[in-house]
Amino acid sequence: MDTAMAEPKLKVGYAGTLISYHPGPKPNALWRWVKDWIWTYRFPDIAFETRSGYFLFKGIQRFKEKYPELAGRLEVKLWGLIDPGNNAQVKSMGISDIVSIEGFFNKPESAARILASDVLFLPLETGEDPLFIPGKIFDYLKQGKPVFILGNQSDCTDILIRSGLGFMVDPYNADSIADALQDLVLHRDELPNRHKVDWAYLEENFHFKNLAAQLGKVFEELG
Repeated sequence: MDTAMAEPKLKVGYAGTLISYHPGPKPNALWRWVKDWIWTYRFPDIAFETRSGYFLFKGIQRFKEKYPELAGRLEVKLWGLIDPGNNAQVKSMGISDIVSIEGFFNKPESAARILASDVLFLPLETGEDPLFIPGKIFDYLKQGKPVFILGNQSDCTDILIRSGLGFMVDPYNADSIADALQDLVLHRDELPNRHKVDWAYLEENFHFKNLAAQLGKVFEELG
């Protein structure tokens, strides 16, 4: 029996929307998605393409090349509103044995899949001080599971890293992604101890009454 296959698999999960990105001129589908989000607003220093599956896939492809003996110990599941271009890339990159893509599941089924994951994947837009903090990060914090972020420094990544759950990798560096995946696979059983939630930090900063107090101070300063 293959020793690698006998080992428990590291399960990486993602539920939500995932655009498709192909290097080169912006595909119409990506541009339409960006236009729908920002329309008359312009954020020239923000790269929205990193909220696709492409960069994770390149990292997984590199992971298979660098650590072929570990390929059987990684499982990545993506589900939700996933652009078909992602599935085409998974096939063309030869990583269908690791990555599976499915459509929507009802809320209980999706929650069960997230609960069964060892690590939660979070792709973020990159650039100079990205503006968006997706509501998904608060759902992730509730789960208490490690969050594998592909992005750069932002308010969103600061929250996740400070919480004890988030760890960030440069989406443009396939080798770094591959090395991070190798580390996760090899230390799967240690993840609960390596990534513990700092509940005191979350309570202090994100409890409703504290958020309301902070908002009140903003209005006082504006007054």
